[in-house]
Amino acid sequence: MKKRKKIGISIVIIVILILVGGYLKLSWVPNDITKVTQIDSEEHWGTITGSLGYPSEMIPGMGVCAESTDKEDLFCTYEMLEDEDFTYSLGYEIKVPPGSYYVYAHLVDEDNKNIGYTNEDKAYYSKFVTCGMDIECTSHKAVKVEVERYETVTRIDPIDWYN
Repeated sequence: MKKRKKIGISIVIIVILILVGGYLKLSWVPNDITKVTQIDSEEHWGTITGSLGYPSEMIPGMGVCAESTDKEDLFCTYEMLEDEDFTYSLGYEIKVPPGSYYVYAHLVDEDNKNIGYTNEDKAYYSKFVTCGMDIECTSHKAVKVEVERYETVTRIDPIDWYN
């Protein structure tokens, strides 16, 4: 009977050690495995906004697009917003996922049917715009716009019609 009691106690101790060892092993999981990344739904997106302009006495109908720098995604709006905060009282706003974008405006007809997608029809937010559109500014290279989650990036004015 004493031998059985010793074996029983030994088994209980072994089971306890196995359970404790298993718990310790399972409770330690590397951070990169447990890290959860949130999926960016539209509620997590950022916003790009700016003024519209055109080299004439009036600003014609236009759309504004934010093209991802890898050229995989394109987000456009055809709504021209009226507000005194915009340089010529007209602007735009585009919601985009976090990332890097090139922003350009392009002309459209009244029904948005004939959208100009050739380079001649695009006015980028460019180095020419960021240096004040001065004649001495010779670069018309598009400027990369970085957008973070929930961020609003302002004064991205796609008005370089001179490229």
